[in-house]
Amino acid sequence: MTERDDDIRKVFQDARRVESAWIPSFERVRAGRRVRPASRRPLVAAALVTLAGAVVLAVAVRNRPAAVPPELVRMEVGQLRMPSDFLLDVFGAETLRSVPTIGRSDDWFPALAATKGSHL
Repeated sequence: MTERDDDIRKVFQDARRVESAWIPSFERVRAGRRVRPASRRPLVAAALVTLAGAVVLAVAVRNRPAAVPPELVRMEVGQLRMPSDFLLDVFGAETLRSVPTIGRSDDWFPALAATKGSHL
């Protein structure tokens, strides 16, 4: 053993001696201790403080001035333009707003329907 080990052993022995001063004996632990009924005073005091706090809170909430609603902004449908809306303005967007009918191409491509035939 080195001196350092002896120092550590002494520290642990001192700690054990301090702890053993308040640790009950094994016989006393086995015998148990008589059970006293717990005092209800702290519980009643806590309940009264909680009740008083709830009453104060209820009175404070009830007596506060009514909040004035902010002025509402009137907006019409389609009036709002977001900064990124320009990305949706693409060439041919008018064709995206219509529903095609089966068998007719002039509904989707009005410029091609007007030419009638291929011009290669």
